[in-house]
Amino acid sequence: MNASDKGAKMPSLIKVMLFVALFTATALLTMFQPIWANIPLNIIIPILLLIFMKMVFFERMKLTTLICMRLLVVVTIFGLFSGETCVKIVLVLWMINILEATITDLSKKHYFNAITGFALTLSLLTFFTKQNLGAWNGVYYTLFYNGNIGTICWILSYTLWNWIFVSYDFSPAIAKLHMAVLISPIIGALLSMNPGVWFILRGNSLTTADVTEISFKEKIESSLESNRMTDFVRDTHSTSVQVPLMILNILLVAIPAFFF
Repeated sequence: MNASDKGAKMPSLIKVMLFVALFTATALLTMFQPIWANIPLNIIIPILLLIFMKMVFFERMKLTTLICMRLLVVVTIFGLFSGETCVKIVLVLWMINILEATITDLSKKHYFNAITGFALTLSLLTFFTKQNLGAWNGVYYTLFYNGNIGTICWILSYTLWNWIFVSYDFSPAIAKLHMAVLISPIIGALLSMNPGVWFILRGNSLTTADVTEISFKEKIESSLESNRMTDFVRDTHSTSVQVPLMILNILLVAIPAFFF
């Protein structure tokens, strides 16, 4: 790689790193400050976007769902729901969200990723057991899948599956942005030293990312697009990559269910 190649790559890399920093910081802030940070950043601003910004149906539906999940935390803090009820509602919304994406994959004949999606959806049923049912600590919830190791395995499977879904349905530039979206809650969980907080951090970081993407979509796409990313996305869609990924993802979901 010559100097000009490095110069062309670095700005895009730096932008992705800045997005990671932004999404991680806001995800942690809104988790620990569910009133003073969560309400303005994750509820009021997204609602204003729904009112004043033009967006496609999928964007509007996804943003509405994210607002509801952020609002659920607020009403639980004020005692309108019990912590256990909040956790159960969150799990149902997660199942619906993954199942919607899985059906989309199936309708577009992305069968290998759809199989992973069904496996993730079924695995969420085990989260309702006493062993796995998450906890409410007063300001945020945690969820676990057969302990810390099982939770980490589930997170890795979901992360790989979700990025493939995004790369199928959106441009390579948005797929690059979504790398930052998916890395952020992992960093937040590592900083918190608790994999159980990944679930709320995932929702928080995705809310910030959606607000950012909807507000500056054209600028983001033009600044992050590259031939290398386009080639990389195309390569990941090949059967030779999709089949091993599907097997890996199913193992990541299945092994903790039987051995942890």
